[in-house]
Amino acid sequence: YSTGCTTALSNFEANLNYKQVSDPAVVVSLPLVDDPGVSLLIWTTTPWTLPFNLGVCASPEFQYVEIKDKKTEARYIMLEERLEELYGKNPKSQCTVTRNISATE
Repeated sequence: YSTGCTTALSNFEANLNYKQVSDPAVVVSLPLVDDPGVSLLIWTTTPWTLPFNLGVCASPEFQYVEIKDKKTEARYIMLEERLEELYGKNPKSQCTVTRNISATE
């Protein structure tokens, strides 16, 4: 939809100026209130909204893990399938999974 012309765009028109761009993305650690020694790791492509965020959501369809970083000794809770994204092809060489966690915990 073109807000300037107030008309619908065709598929061709919508893709005329398509560009592949890199979006900013950050990983943020948020300490747990009940256990400040453990932090949630979150990922966002809208880091400018972080000062206004009031909560973190978890999906019951995904598996989460608590890990201990071997280099820093820090403990994190994160999405299990994102371990390779954070630690590379061999995450077990850089961190230890200490427990599996469901989104309902």
